[in-house]
Amino acid sequence: MTKKMPSRFGMSSGERPSVVGIAEGARPLDRTSPFPLWAQMEADLRRRLSLGEFCRRFPTDLELAVLYGVSRQTARRAVCHLNSQGLVTRQRGGATVVNPGCGGEAS
Repeated sequence: MTKKMPSRFGMSSGERPSVVGIAEGARPLDRTSPFPLWAQMEADLRRRLSLGEFCRRFPTDLELAVLYGVSRQTARRAVCHLNSQGLVTRQRGGATVVNPGCGGEAS
């Protein structure tokens, strides 16, 4: 019997992170568009933030990469742009947090 080795993300090879609950509002990216994938992803995440979809928790870069079918680096770049606009706060080694007043959540 072959033992599966955990990857650096703590999952066995072949496993994918769970995106249940965050996939419902995601729009597919257009790979034929002249706009880069990270920009399309950023626009969709901004739309979803304005609707208050991420009031409980913001997905990790890996979860976003799986959800949108892009590389982790592409997902990271989209989230970094949201961070530079003040919509989310990235914490080194921790979670990405939605800033108050950036979504549809009540104050």
